[in-house]
Amino acid sequence: MKYILRIKETRHLLAIRDIIVRPGTSVDSGRPLFVIVRVENMGANKEEDIRVNVAIPDLGIWELVLETI
Repeated sequence: MKYILRIKETRHLLAIRDIIVRPGTSVDSGRPLFVIVRVENMGANKEEDIRVNVAIPDLGIWELVLETI
């Protein structure tokens, strides 16, 4: 007996696991706001050059985070 088995793998799948904002829920004018985003690769391929955009549109703030750990 012959069986045909087809598997469709997910090659590119990223999951956001955690977002940490410091110093919490508020920040004073002129002070830094730090955002850490943990992203997990759930796909079959190795991912490189992952970009995370962090924005506060009401304040006109748009940042591109390129640093990876």
